[in-house]
Order: sequence, then C-alpha cells, then structure tokens
Amino acid sequence: MTLVNGKPSNKLDTSDRAIAYGDGCFTTIAKRSGIIQLFDNHIERLKEGCVVLNIGFIDWKALKQQIIEISASLENTVIKVIISRGSGGRGYSPVGAEQPVSILSLHTMPTHYDIWRNEGIRLGLSDVKLSRQALWQGTKHLNRLEQVLVKQYSDNSIDDQLVCDTDNMVIETSVANIFWQVENQWFTADLHESGVCGVMRNHVLDVLSQNNRQVQVVRAHYSMLTYASDIFICNSLMALVPVKEISLGSISSHSIKNESFNAIADTINESLKVNG
Repeated sequence: MTLVNGKPSNKLDTSDRAIAYGDGCFTTIAKRSGIIQLFDNHIERLKEGCVVLNIGFIDWKALKQQIIEISASLENTVIKVIISRGSGGRGYSPVGAEQPVSILSLHTMPTHYDIWRNEGIRLGLSDVKLSRQALWQGTKHLNRLEQVLVKQYSDNSIDDQLVCDTDNMVIETSVANIFWQVENQWFTADLHESGVCGVMRNHVLDVLSQNNRQVQVVRAHYSMLTYASDIFICNSLMALVPVKEISLGSISSHSIKNESFNAIADTINESLKVNG
C-alpha cells in the first residue's frame, strides 16, 4: 500500500523534483511486535532534512497519523517515508515548487538481517569514494547515486562494503553506520561532510552515553580498523550487526573478536522495547 499526500495512490507527477533532481529526503522505519520503533526520532530526522534542504513541509501531525494508520494491521513491517519538494519547473531553481509531497509505502522486513545479526558479516572496502559536502550535515536526501555505485561495484564474496570519503576517512557502509572499539575506546565516524546520520546511530550514541560508555566521533583513516577488537554496523532495520571479518584490500584481512558486542547489543535491544 502507498499513500501520496495521505491518499491511496501509486502515481507521482512526472514534474516532481524528486524524480528530476532527487530533491527531497526520506527515512525508513521498522515496526516490530506492533511497535513503530524510534518513531519520534525518525520524524525529527525528516524535519531536520527539510530544514537543510529548505523544504516547507508542515503537515507533521497528519503525517504521523498516516504512518500509524497505514501500518495499523501489521505487527512487523518496513515503513518508508519520503518528503519531496514537489512539482516545479524544468530548471534547478526551486522557485515555484511550493507544495511539498509526502509518500508513504510499506515493505517486507529484509530476512537476511536476521542472519546477519546471528552470524555476523564479512566487511570489505569499497573502491567508490563519497564526496564531501558540509551543507548536507548528514541528511538522508534522495540523491543516493553514490550508494547505487557502491552496490554496483560490490564484491559478491562479502556481505557489505566499508565506504570512505575522498580522503580515505571512514564514513559508513553501503547500508549502515559503523562503530569500532580500539583499546577499550569506542569510535564512530564524523559525518559532518559525508554520509548519513542514521536514526539508529544516534540512538546508539545516546544509550551508550547514558550507560557511561563514551564514543568518540572521529575522522579516522580506514587503516585504524586494523586495530579494532570490536566492530558493528547499524541501521533502523538491522539494529546492530557484528562484523566478524574485515578485508581492507592490501592493508589487511582479519577476524574480529567482538568481545564487547553482545552486551552492547542487548542494551540497545532492551532500549528499543521502551522507545517505540
């Protein structure tokens, strides 16, 4: 089922700027056991994206109600929410595009994420680099061509790809944010100029801080991961997934012990039961 501006539809105006320019933002929400997880966090992330892109969407109360209603009959599902600037002229200028469009759609939860959580994943290093643009501020905008390229050039012998910026600094994976531990200190990537500030990433940072586990947000060369005792990736659908093996091209390929992962995953999973 799909809703466009709150009404059942699977059609979008061909002049919509989401089609022409990727002019909008989106979020992907997990509903598990009848709970829309981190609901308010996802709405806040959409609001922040609209501020960054200067999209004047205002119908947030109605949007939240539509999300509840479209998923009401399902215990477990994926809810994708897109905010487009709407229809406008042929050129890049957004002048005249004054009616933002919301699109809600339901999807099946990826089954391979259960396997990933239970067995861990093999992580490789992508040859595709992410551009740096401070104006994005971690926004999950609709222009995902870099991620499309990462997937196109992925190695089928591994599960996911580590993606760096043009300075070879760790940013994220093709589908998730990344955390790692070196000498009892946890780290995650600085996303001010590249990458997506994921809702789950921010939740993990908050919960770890509340439990006196401080995480340093850093710009780190990918070679730093050769010293990691623990590595996990996360997004709103997979929650936390341990990396059991990492291959960094000519630098190294080695197994990860992940001695601290289970305790952290348990803490995050418990927090999600009360943060719907």
